[in-house]
This record gives sequence, C-alpha cells and structure tokens, in this order.
Amino acid sequence: MNLTNLKEKIAQQNTSLQKRSKEEIILLLMCALSIPSILPFAIFRLFQHNWVSATLDFFIVGGVFSVLAYVWLTGRFRVASPLCQDRCRVN
Repeated sequence: MNLTNLKEKIAQQNTSLQKRSKEEIILLLMCALSIPSILPFAIFRLFQHNWVSATLDFFIVGGVFSVLAYVWLTGRFRVASPLCQDRCRVN
C-alpha cells in the first residue's frame, strides 16, 4: 500500500465521521463508554467464582458491543436506540 492510498483511506474515514448525526454520536459514545465500565465487574465476578453474575455482565457487554458495531457499520441509530432505552428503563 502506498502513501497516497493511505491518505485517501484516512480522508474517507474522516468524512464518514463528520457525516454522523448528533444522536448517532451520542449512542456510539454511550456504548463505547459502557463497555469498559461493565467489563471489569464481569472479570472481577469471574475471579470470585460468581458465575451467574459474571455471565450476565458478559452478555450485557456483548449486547452493548453488538449495538455499537451495528450503529457504526450501518448508521441506523433509530433501530438500535430503543434497545438501549429498554435496558436502562427501571419499573
């Protein structure tokens, strides 16, 4: 890969980041911040042999990561945002 191709790829990525809406950026940031916030608890519970809680935490991290990947790749935040709202809703 030569230098001009690399510059074109970087420029293309920068323009794709600038085309994202505010709502999409907020959802991506929330997902990106929640993964490193929950993952240490999952690992800690795994070392404590608390299998049920560790499994639940790992499933939450996997779900958040799948929402992050879906929104990043497709740009459809309106489909993914109700999933995040339902998870955060407390009755």
